[in-house]
Amino acid sequence: MERWRGQTAVVTGASAGIGRASAAALGAAGMRVVALARRGERLRALGADLEGVGCGPGSYLAVEADVKDREALEGVPGRIRDRWGEGEGIDVLVNNAGLGTRGAGLMDGDPARWREMLEVNVVALCEMTRVATVDMERRGRWGQVTHLSSMAGHRVPPGEMGFYAGTKHMVSALAQGLRHEARGRGVPLRVGCISPGFVGTEFFSVQTGGESAAAPVARPLLARDVAAALVFQLSAPDHVDVNDILLRPLEQKT
Repeated sequence: MERWRGQTAVVTGASAGIGRASAAALGAAGMRVVALARRGERLRALGADLEGVGCGPGSYLAVEADVKDREALEGVPGRIRDRWGEGEGIDVLVNNAGLGTRGAGLMDGDPARWREMLEVNVVALCEMTRVATVDMERRGRWGQVTHLSSMAGHRVPPGEMGFYAGTKHMVSALAQGLRHEARGRGVPLRVGCISPGFVGTEFFSVQTGGESAAAPVARPLLARDVAAALVFQLSAPDHVDVNDILLRPLEQKT
């Protein structure tokens, strides 16, 4: 991770779960961290925790925003320049924000829930990617874009998960498409996905509408396990592009 020390990572959905663990891991590795999420109080708590792992207050920027707010996303590079100087910007983007909701089955699901998943899991991811790559091109400094996908981006789980899986298949396709565009332009942008199975985060509670719910295995992945995969991906030598990492809990059957 030495090549990234002192550079700037933007993590969306950073207030909890994988996003929070990823922000902490990147801060501990010496990166400046821009944490974007809706819950300001959690972002402030994250800032305090980052100080505890050696990421000082001068290396952390909280952006309280919804990823569906295009204006807020487009303003991130300007906020980085205001904080750290005109030549600075997005070096690493971790597109972590995403959701799955109940009541989104394909036969009788609520179209509003489909639209929300598509907006967060796909459209906002593309908009933040565009913001990051335009900023990298402006500075002539190409870094890394990582999408948090899912095992559902590689197969369709049983039950009413078809639409969610469809959005995650799109995430995998979008990563491949971005890599093709970068190679076509001859720029050294690295592009990857991380595709976890069951992780012990708030995801399952959100999916059930706020009810307390746990991952359906006794020992799910921990958020820090996924953050460790991100660090591994970023730590690859310059000539290596780690395109996807698939990881499941040992007990997960599919």
